[in-house]
Amino acid sequence: MDVEVLFNNVISGNVSFFEETRGEHFNLEQVTERGNSILHVAAKFGKVEIMEKVLDSQPSLLYMTNCKGNTALHIAAILGNVDTTKLLITSAKDKEVETEWSY
Repeated sequence: MDVEVLFNNVISGNVSFFEETRGEHFNLEQVTERGNSILHVAAKFGKVEIMEKVLDSQPSLLYMTNCKGNTALHIAAILGNVDTTKLLITSAKDKEVETEWSY
């Protein structure tokens, strides 16, 4: 799937896009030129419902950093978005995520 289509649907808050394409395979680890993941973009625009769907499919995105070393949680906190910040903190506590430094 075209990265532009994916990210435009996030920015516009098109939750139905993610429901309609649930069976399709697309790489949620695609990033923008600045290294922002779909979760970074959803956090920036406060798209909580989309963030929930992304985290259910790809919880490892919680730990992905962009070119400035920021995770989606950093973006949400910097922008002062309480709802997205709470979701990301709760998700980090609730989800068992395999990372390269997991024990």
